[in-house]
Amino acid sequence: WTLHIKDVIRDDSGNYMCQSNTDPIISQIGFLEVVDVPETGEKNKIEEEVNNNLVTTSQPEFMKPIDNITVAVGQEEVQFACVINNLGRYKVAWVNQNTQSVLSIGTHMITSNPRMSISHSDNTWTLHIKDITRDDSGTYMCQSNTDPIISQIGFLDVVDVPMVPTTTSQTMITEMDTSRYQSTWRSSEASSMFTNISSVLLVTIMCLLSSISSSAT
Repeated sequence: WTLHIKDVIRDDSGNYMCQSNTDPIISQIGFLEVVDVPETGEKNKIEEEVNNNLVTTSQPEFMKPIDNITVAVGQEEVQFACVINNLGRYKVAWVNQNTQSVLSIGTHMITSNPRMSISHSDNTWTLHIKDITRDDSGTYMCQSNTDPIISQIGFLDVVDVPMVPTTTSQTMITEMDTSRYQSTWRSSEASSMFTNISSVLLVTIMCLLSSISSSAT
């Protein structure tokens, strides 16, 4: 599959990726550099520089794996760091394997998602994702357009925030109040029963005294 670009201009400079929607995705990146037409005396010098750039003493290599990340929905930001040495003339791209889309090439953002950005420092290319949603879950690939392509992946797992139960303390308070009410009711009931019993005894005693008094007469 050949991409043809005619009447090349400077704006055509950049990265071009050929990608297949396999699982996992496979892709290759080519870079087009458009330069101004040199003066006759400088032509050989530029050709020599271009040829020198095509020769690298060491191939790019990843220095450490990309960390897998688990966060809750609404997390402010996550970062995937891709550390690669001896990059030379090659480029680094970030790809979302779930959506089969290229997110960035070099420091240039391809995706229109405003929550995603790229930062570059020394040999580290970091993908930033802000205001995390469940749709951000998935596999993110960092790859270089070497031949053959080298790549590594990191996985983002976005989980729901667990609900904190609030009924336990209310139930305890309700039970305490009920227990207190029951205790008060039982105390009141016992007091009433004691009063009734005392009244019955008093009446009985008075009747006995009256009967004794009548017999004696």
